[in-house]
Formats: sequence, structure tokens, C-alpha cells
Amino acid sequence: AVLRTASGVDHRGREVVFEFLIFPRNVHWERNATDTLIVNKRRIEPNEAANELFTGKIKQRLDSAKSILVLASSANTTSQTLAAQIAGKRAAMVAGWLAGIVPASIPIFELNVGHYHTHCARCDTNDITWRDALIVVMVRQKEWRASVGVALKDAMAKPRNLPSPSRFSAFAIVRHTRNSAAGQDASSTGDK
Repeated sequence: AVLRTASGVDHRGREVVFEFLIFPRNVHWERNATDTLIVNKRRIEPNEAANELFTGKIKQRLDSAKSILVLASSANTTSQTLAAQIAGKRAAMVAGWLAGIVPASIPIFELNVGHYHTHCARCDTNDITWRDALIVVMVRQKEWRASVGVALKDAMAKPRNLPSPSRFSAFAIVRHTRNSAAGQDASSTGDK
């Protein structure tokens, strides 16, 4: 996986530092799937994904985050509505995997960016792509009361090796709710 650091500010100038964990091209979602990843041309079932992908140093990085956002997109070109639905389900799926392995004190959010409709040559390299990719964003530092969503948009909009939010059809953040009583995780809208 590739790590990229970026910072952004909210509408009041409060800074948030992010670390983007971008899995390489050989790790991507099966076309139009919401629960199955392809790793080295091999299908990984949902119950295997967390233990296969989030281990060692990656797990240590996740465990030290102040909060985590799962960024999910879809390359589905038939409909932006369908792409947003697929991306939302992907974000919820990965958030559920992470909820099972990171400390409960770390908030997890689902970031649905919908359809990745405009290719970013400086962002997509031989090693990584933002199309149907598995991407986890960790908050490393955050000024008090900073709006993470606004600061993340700002961080991605700056000219660098991250695609601008305008390259996606959506930018919707919901808090992932851990439901220990039912033994399952769920999504709910919530404050960022």
C-alpha cells in the first residue's frame, strides 16, 4: 500500500492532517461488487478481507489514527446513481471490517465519493489508481473543532497527487456506528 500525507483547512482555517492509505492496482473491487475484492487476480471474500489486507504496519497505522474515513468510489459508467449506491455499500463494507479490528475508541466514517468520472493523470500511476480502489484515510492531527469533511475536501483540492473532489460525482460522509448489541455494524448519518 502507498501512504500519502496531505493537510487541509476548514472554513475557519482550522487544520487537519490526513494520511491516505491507497492499496495498489492489484487490490481493487470486483466490477460493480459491493463486498468482493480482487487481490492479485484472486477473489477475496468479505470474511477474509480484514485479516488479509489490514495487518502488520498497516494495522499499526490504523490503530494510531485519531479517526478513520473509508473512501469508496465506483467506476460504474451506466448511472451516477448506481455508482453512488455501489460506492456507499463499499464504504459501509470496509468500515465494518475496520470496526472489527481497530480500537472502539477510534471513530470510523464512510466517505462515498460516487463515480470517479474524470481521470487524474498525476494521481493514477503505474502502482495505484483511484478507480474502484480500496482507500482508507486516517486523521493524524486535528485542530479543536475542525470540520474534517471540509478540511478533507480542501486537502484533496490542492494541486498534488490526490484527485480533486470535482473528479467525483459525490462527497457524502456518514459516521459508521458500531452495534455491539446486535453483533453487527451499521451506518448512520452523523456529525463529522
